[in-house]
Amino acid sequence: MPYAAHVHLRQTRMGALQTNFDHGTLKESAMLGVLRDDGYTGALFIEPVNQDYLNRLFEDLLTGFITLRDC
Repeated sequence: MPYAAHVHLRQTRMGALQTNFDHGTLKESAMLGVLRDDGYTGALFIEPVNQDYLNRLFEDLLTGFITLRDC
């Protein structure tokens, strides 16, 4: 952590680079807790992807973005 300047956040699961917040397997609160406990003070980027090759063109990205932001 002492060399990290920014961290990108998005939900994922096995076989998917990105998925909806409620279908993912990452524990955001645990990851944010590790960053906090290690003294991370850099930027956090919420990074929703809207790409055809990820089968994400018709997903509700805004809801996932807001949910991750609020987490």
